[in-house]
Amino acid sequence: MSQLTTMFSHVFKRRNLDEDKLEDSELRWKFALEGAGDGVWDWNIATDQAVYSTRWKEMLGYAEDDILPTNDEWKRRIHPEDRAMVGDTMQTYLKGTIPSYRVEYRLKCKDDSYKWILGRGMIVKRDPQGYPLRMIGTHTDITTLKEAEHILLRDKENAALIDSIKTDKLTKRTQELALITQRFQTTFEYAPIGVVNFSSDSRIENVNQRFCHFLGYKRDELLGMNLAQLIYSDDQANAFDNINQLLTSEWSNFDIEHRYVRKDGLLVWAHITVKLMSTEDGQPDYFIKIVEDITERKNKDAQLVAAKEHAEQLAKTKTLFLANMSHEIRTPMNAILGFSDLALLEPFPSKAQAYFSKINEASKHLLSILNDILDFSKMEEGATQLKLAPFNLHVIEQHLMLLFTDIIESKNNQLTITFSPDVPNLLIGDALRIQQVLINLLANACKFTQDGSINLTINVLERHAGQARLLFKVTDSGIGMSAEEIAKILTPFTQADESISRRYGGTGLGLSICDRLLNLMGSELRIDSTLDVGSQFYFELCLDVCTDEQIAEESAKTVTTPAPVISDKEALIGSHLLLVEDNVFNQQVIQAFLKLQGITFVTANNGVEALEEIEKADFDLVLMDINMPVMDGYTATREIKQQARYADLPIIALSAAVTPDEQEDCIAAGMIDFIEKPIVPAKLISVLNKYLKK
Repeated sequence: MSQLTTMFSHVFKRRNLDEDKLEDSELRWKFALEGAGDGVWDWNIATDQAVYSTRWKEMLGYAEDDILPTNDEWKRRIHPEDRAMVGDTMQTYLKGTIPSYRVEYRLKCKDDSYKWILGRGMIVKRDPQGYPLRMIGTHTDITTLKEAEHILLRDKENAALIDSIKTDKLTKRTQELALITQRFQTTFEYAPIGVVNFSSDSRIENVNQRFCHFLGYKRDELLGMNLAQLIYSDDQANAFDNINQLLTSEWSNFDIEHRYVRKDGLLVWAHITVKLMSTEDGQPDYFIKIVEDITERKNKDAQLVAAKEHAEQLAKTKTLFLANMSHEIRTPMNAILGFSDLALLEPFPSKAQAYFSKINEASKHLLSILNDILDFSKMEEGATQLKLAPFNLHVIEQHLMLLFTDIIESKNNQLTITFSPDVPNLLIGDALRIQQVLINLLANACKFTQDGSINLTINVLERHAGQARLLFKVTDSGIGMSAEEIAKILTPFTQADESISRRYGGTGLGLSICDRLLNLMGSELRIDSTLDVGSQFYFELCLDVCTDEQIAEESAKTVTTPAPVISDKEALIGSHLLLVEDNVFNQQVIQAFLKLQGITFVTANNGVEALEEIEKADFDLVLMDINMPVMDGYTATREIKQQARYADLPIIALSAAVTPDEQEDCIAAGMIDFIEKPIVPAKLISVLNKYLKK
């Protein structure tokens, strides 16, 4: 009996350390499994924010609004004696040293009492370098189990005390031992988890009520039964292999999960702990099995997996829809912008020129709206990633001045861009995203300012340890905003004036995109504004300053500016291209620009025609559309590149879709560059100059 008591104490301490993984999904906010009895938590490791389910809070006696969405709410409630152990377990799991996170500890309730908690969780999201970004898990109240465990421990201590009583008190000791035996039998019988004793040939020798209830049998029906009659056939090999390991190796116990078949034929899941008990001379005697019903948790896991798969399918459908819509919209826009660009080069009457100019500007505005929607969608999916590299803020300044000169003059505004003298020449960051934020803020200022001033200032707030903390501020003397308008202006698809007759257009996405991009860079957009006086939009960025070696490397690079549409005609005259494009309007636009540069060309309507044409003549370069009937651009490019004689033939992708995945697919297929539609003439000519060799 002493051995049995010792075994129970050991088994209860070695509970499952390897729970199945909980997967993330877009349905996590609903906590569909609230009624299962477990508290659910979702920890964003990158921001240290955490979300707790209603059941999690109720378990500790808190109301819905008592707990803030921070990881600190959990950490500060851990029992002081358990904090180091819980922290070490979490760090060991995050480092990948152990395969799962499972830990038992105490959490403080609202009434200052403590409950024993079984914490389980797993990483469900990592960044491209493999570092963990998010964990999801559950908290299970195991206070009752711990109390049972305490009873067993106390009984063990009592038994040891009784053994030490002298022989002359044998009668009293026997009575006390009987009492302890009775207590142990009661604990065994009414333990909250199943307990089974079975022989070395897998015959059941004893069971408790919990195990009987778990499988729907009476005790007499189970006694003498072989375990193989209860374990699901697909799981038997693993279960008995582990039992054999106890008999043939130095193992003392093992933990696994497998399925049982209930008397009514239903399958149920259990977490199993098996301990081998030996005789005094070390010979195998019998086994004790602890059986924990995890069917509900397994069903919960299955629901989460199904929800995750559904969410992933929805995300794929959404991505495919956006890609298709982008292609469908950009294809006709390419024709509109291209033909209007060509028309503006012709000597039409001034009135017609004005019409073409307005068509061109309206198309660019529509393209800007489309780009905003695609940018916002990618941020919603978490697909936007920063690309850090050395850059010069003064180059961004030049670009901004060129971009906004005409817009500023058209509204009779004045634009100034001012740097403090201590701004470093070269910094490390995502220059494209920083520039995108500044463009959006300046465009917003231009929209709401007439006959006024717009200022961009960049100042150094602090420099230390190779970093500079910069303050970017855009100030305008425009119409300003009220406090109520400021409160909602960063909400997606929301504008200060939402009436049908509002004076200013736009999607209401520009400032929201700015704020989300800044969040990616560890910052946020702040706004100060006074109605009818003006507004200030500002943010801080902490950027690395380039080292001397990086400065020398960047200084050695040649800085170039985009060439005008027609200026490089001499360099391109006589080049011979293959244009592969299925849309007739797009063919006409590209053909016209090629003719203006003195370039000869042959046109193919699909990949099959391209393979035929490339056998008839030598080409200096191929412009390859991606989505075409009969044979797409990817397939055609791979077919061409399989031939050694075309290994050095430049193939440039043309596509109305602009996702990073598609650009990567183009490179993988053998293309060397990517021109997105609608095609910008300067970009087209710049790329041709880059790859065409006389």
